[in-house]
Amino acid sequence: MRRQAIVAATGLAIGVLAVACITTGRGQTDDSVRGVMAQKLTHAQQALEGIANDDLNKTRLNAAALIALTHQAEWRPLEKPEYLIYSAEFRDAAESLQRHATEKNIDAAALDYVRLTLSCVNCHKHIRDARRAGIELPETFRVAALALVDRRNAEGGKP
Repeated sequence: MRRQAIVAATGLAIGVLAVACITTGRGQTDDSVRGVMAQKLTHAQQALEGIANDDLNKTRLNAAALIALTHQAEWRPLEKPEYLIYSAEFRDAAESLQRHATEKNIDAAALDYVRLTLSCVNCHKHIRDARRAGIELPETFRVAALALVDRRNAEGGKP
């Protein structure tokens, strides 16, 4: 009798977990993309702080963290050619930033940071333009773009 109760309770728990995964799985993916974008912003800000304060070790460490983010699955919510180009530009700029920070070349690191920032701006602009044109983007990509708009609104910016 006890064994049947354990089997029934286990089956019920598995069923509840399966339903929870089905209903929240998409949200977890969306949250994962948001999380990666938030980490990107934090590491980019820290890299800039390192440049501004002549702490190129801080810049190097945060550039390495940015490079690591580009290898996460959440970084690639879609495999469109345009997105892959923006992603490659970002990774190239982050790698150059890391190299120049290691070499203690602050001028080159500052230019790399500008390239890094422009790659972000261009990619996010592409996402916004696609939305405005009515081009359907995968849900995770759209949610990441909307999260940026929400963040801008929360900071008092215009949508």
